[in-house]
Amino acid sequence: MRFIYLVSVFIHIFSVIFWLGGASFLSFILVPTISKKQDYPNLLEVMVKRYSRITWSIIFPLILITGYFNSYIRTGYLYPSKWMEVSSLIFWKFHLFFLIVILSAIHDFWIGQKAIYDMRAGINPSTYRKISSWIGRINFFLGIIMLYLGIRVVRG
Repeated sequence: MRFIYLVSVFIHIFSVIFWLGGASFLSFILVPTISKKQDYPNLLEVMVKRYSRITWSIIFPLILITGYFNSYIRTGYLYPSKWMEVSSLIFWKFHLFFLIVILSAIHDFWIGQKAIYDMRAGINPSTYRKISSWIGRINFFLGIIMLYLGIRVVRG
């Protein structure tokens, strides 16, 4: 069982690295680099759709499944409501994860798409771009908080 747990922890950490690293790359490198290009909306849409597809189909499910399994192994309880008795940090990590998923859904499937549509249509996209940017920043910050909580769960 220890080997399975270690593999699960590895997959969990790798998935979080992929998600946070991808979000960092998109926010700090890609968007500022291509924002002055004429075909910016098309480039952005292609990159974001590919990253989003991987995130929603692989990364978020892996984070959820391995996080649940790791929490079960660490606490001995199968139900998240019992984790509060052992570690409120685990309880808060799960709540933050679901908040991140909700914000990501709003960002990826509504606000971000509206911003790209407005850019293509020549409409001033500043409102949706600002909202999208802020949701991305908030999600990144929540991800950093989750990383900190994960370290606290393991290291105390």
